Amino acid sequence: MALGDQTDFIARLRGYLPSSWFPVLSPVLDGLLAGFAAAWAWIYGQYQYVALQTRIRTSYGVWLDFIAADFFGDYLPRFTNETDDQYRPRIIAALF
Repeated sequence: MALGDQTDFIARLRGYLPSSWFPVLSPVLDGLLAGFAAAWAWIYGQYQYVALQTRIRTSYGVWLDFIAADFFGDYLPRFTNETDDQYRPRIIAALF
């Protein structure tokens, strides 16, 4: 169980319910909680992805191109077949 995965959210949701209300094995409740947990796990995954894209050192893919375009317009395009690890230092160097 990792932080923010479906199993984590099931345990969290189950923890909010009084233990005397439901038996330990409750397939209907477990199915319902699994549905809610799947949605929350997806949302948390999207949050983690977006958080990475807010900084030059952690962004990747097209988001790195957006950062360069935001700061420099057409002045600093990505070269053909240039990787993120090659493009990122050029962006940082151009900033300073």
